[in-house]
Amino acid sequence: MSVKKVYILPCGELWGPRHLSMEGGGDEPTLAPMYAVLFDTDDGWVMLDCGMHFIKGRQIDPVLDVCKWTDDDNILVQLAKINLKPTDIKTMVLSHTHLDHSGYLEYFTEAKIYIHQDEFESVFLNYIKGDYKAMGSVSPNDIPIWINAHLHWEVVPNTTDHFTVVDGIECYNFGHGHTPGMLGLLVDFPKSGPTVLTSDCVYFPENYGPPIIYPGLCVDREGYKEAVEKIRKIVAEKNARIWYGHYPEQYASWKKVPEWEE
Repeated sequence: MSVKKVYILPCGELWGPRHLSMEGGGDEPTLAPMYAVLFDTDDGWVMLDCGMHFIKGRQIDPVLDVCKWTDDDNILVQLAKINLKPTDIKTMVLSHTHLDHSGYLEYFTEAKIYIHQDEFESVFLNYIKGDYKAMGSVSPNDIPIWINAHLHWEVVPNTTDHFTVVDGIECYNFGHGHTPGMLGLLVDFPKSGPTVLTSDCVYFPENYGPPIIYPGLCVDREGYKEAVEKIRKIVAEKNARIWYGHYPEQYASWKKVPEWEE
C-alpha cells in the first residue's frame, strides 16, 4: 500500500452564482469550497492541485469580489502545518489550470507537474496570441510567472487513457468538458478504499445525476457527458466512491490538515 495519509488543504471559499455550477441555476450565490489534496505515500509527497492564490494585481478582478478567505487560506501556510514546503512536493497532478486550482504554482519548483496536453496547449497558445478571453478562468498575469519559475511540466498526451502516478494513485484523462483538458485521480485510500477524485469534472452530485446537469462553465458538452460516463464506469468497476470537486456538504465532513483522512 503506497498511500498512507490523505490531507485536505483549505484554500478559501468561492461564492459564485449558481448558474456557473448548474445550468439554469439562477444568480443565487452558491458556496464552492476551494482546496488542494495532499497524499503521503511510500514514494514521496503527491498533490492534486494547489488551491487558490489571492495576490492582488495577479488575480482576475471580479474573482476577488466573490471569494472569502483568511491569511490561513494559503497553500504555503497549509503545508507548513505539517512542516512541509512546496519544494518538498515531488509530484503534482494539475487537474486543470483554473485559478482556484493553480494557486502559488510557481513555488512548486521541484515537482513533476502533470497536465493534460490539450489544457497545456490551449492556455499557453491563447496567452501567446493575446486571446485572454479564450483562457477562461485562468489569469493571464500568472503565465509569465509560471514560465520564469522554470517549472517541470509533464504533459499528458490526449491519447493517454490513464497511468500510474505512484502505487495506489492512478491518473485518468477525463478529456474535454469543463475545460479543454481535465485530469482526475483514482486513489486507493488505506482504509476507505478506492476513491475517484473528480476535481471539476463533477462539481456536485446534481451534476453527476442522472440526469446530468451541465455546469455553466463548460467548453464541450459532449465531452462533459463522456467524462461523467467514464467516471460512472470507473466507480462501477472499482467499487469506488466519489469525492466531488466543490461539494460543500462533503467538504465539511472531511478532516482538514493537520488531521488526515484514511
